Amino acid sequence: MRLLDALNKNLVQIDLQFESKKRALEKISAHVAEFYPGFNQAELFSALMARERLGSTALGHGIAVPHCRSQSIDQCIAGIFRLNNGIDYDGSNSETVDIIVLILVPENEAKTHLTLLADIAEHFSKSDFCSRIRQAPTENDIFDFITNYDGR
Repeated sequence: MRLLDALNKNLVQIDLQFESKKRALEKISAHVAEFYPGFNQAELFSALMARERLGSTALGHGIAVPHCRSQSIDQCIAGIFRLNNGIDYDGSNSETVDIIVLILVPENEAKTHLTLLADIAEHFSKSDFCSRIRQAPTENDIFDFITNYDGR
């Protein structure tokens, strides 16, 4: 599973302003629930926060990948949320996060979950990839860039 296979165009947003990780995950959960009626916003938020309590999902370089598995879906869902300001994400290096890559995976898809996380970690470890996401003028530009990205 690759990011481009799971990315939902409706879940790509830019110019977001959040005060904290908790508020970001709360708003992102509400946004997901708008497009996926099977999701309960409060349950999704709770699942994402429970995962964060196990350890921060911040990767470094301003990137965080909150993720969870859910019985409410039958396909992988990913979204990218670009913030105007970096927020404290409780990462090990005290670096702020300005790009949040959300991953939601069906409950019984553990292997797919790991494959998708690895694909995202590989892409977002490249500074040129991150720069393109940070500099894209619109949500459509981010979506098009990722869906056409060939790894070079």
